[in-house]
Amino acid sequence: MAVWLQLFTGIGGHVVFLVTILCAIGFVGNLVVPKSIDSGVAGPLIESMPISTMLPSLFAVQHSVMVWQGFKRWRTRVISPSTERSTFVPCVDK
Repeated sequence: MAVWLQLFTGIGGHVVFLVTILCAIGFVGNLVVPKSIDSGVAGPLIESMPISTMLPSLFAVQHSVMVWQGFKRWRTRVISPSTERSTFVPCVDK
């Protein structure tokens, strides 16, 4: 039973990754998604700069914490080591 759970967790993680990448391609390429990069209203520069700085910083902090060895040790106590990578991918792929 545990093997099947690990298999479906791995498949689920890769499906989430694939959907996220396809949505990102659609967003940047103005393709099938309902909200694209060109569909928003431009805001004032003074409000946009902190947001444009904080979002990539938040992304970098999340990646840095999740690859830290102490966090990996904690995570493998909660989930099995064989599914560790499959849970890492959807968590950082946002």
